[in-house]
Amino acid sequence: MNYTLISHAKNVGTVQNFLDAVKNAKNNYVKCIGQGDMLFDEFVLRDTYNDFITTGAEVMGADYVSFNKFSVPLELIESYRMPQDMSCYRNGSLKDKRYNLLIKRDYIHGPTLIYKRETLRYYLEVLAAAKIKYTEDIIPWLMVADEVKISYLNRITVYYEDGIGFSRSRSDVMRHDHENTIRLIISRIRDKDPEFACYLADEQNKNIGSRKKYYRKKARRKKIKKRLGIFAWLLIIPFRFMRYVRNLIRDIGKKRFFTRTDVPTDFANLCITRE
Repeated sequence: MNYTLISHAKNVGTVQNFLDAVKNAKNNYVKCIGQGDMLFDEFVLRDTYNDFITTGAEVMGADYVSFNKFSVPLELIESYRMPQDMSCYRNGSLKDKRYNLLIKRDYIHGPTLIYKRETLRYYLEVLAAAKIKYTEDIIPWLMVADEVKISYLNRITVYYEDGIGFSRSRSDVMRHDHENTIRLIISRIRDKDPEFACYLADEQNKNIGSRKKYYRKKARRKKIKKRLGIFAWLLIIPFRFMRYVRNLIRDIGKKRFFTRTDVPTDFANLCITRE
């Protein structure tokens, strides 16, 4: 098997990384996988390809098993199905898929996704043009807004390294990219389904409001914790100082000065040693 290493002088984000990889790909289908993840078995790509041919889909998700790499021996945490509601992928309408992905946020897990190469390239270029760096995992949200066919393979395809990776973080950059992706989806769906676009915008505003409230509470808790820490030290320092003075007075009264080894020699020579 041949490999091509594509390097960047600086961190360009996962969207641009994926886009550069897809531009160098040669075949019709692309499987993107993170550095900590693994294919479940040797038949994953064969089964996925056969399902692509059968369904005529542009993108496909599947089940996965998460694991904890820090456990010895390797600990398999749980087998997951994402999305939880499979009905819209079996016999549901496009509107059902939109509601499931965009409103319920019952999304397909990113590491399990396999795409047609040109379809993935197009949507990565859309995200890159919008200066979005880190939300390549929710490209199916854009696809369902554009009425692209999505399928789901009813089998486990990936071992997923749990709790690791930038996409699991709550960073400002990730949050900003996520909100911009939703705005992009709303702009693309507004002409096709104005009613749904308005509903999605309302739901997004509620989510943004709740997230802002969460981060304000988190900031307040951090500030209170810091102030309590300072206050605790202000209470502790006088007691420690008083204890030090009490012990010093006691030692002076008993003339119990001993040579210390943790101070410079010239100071130690000045100490009074007990005969």
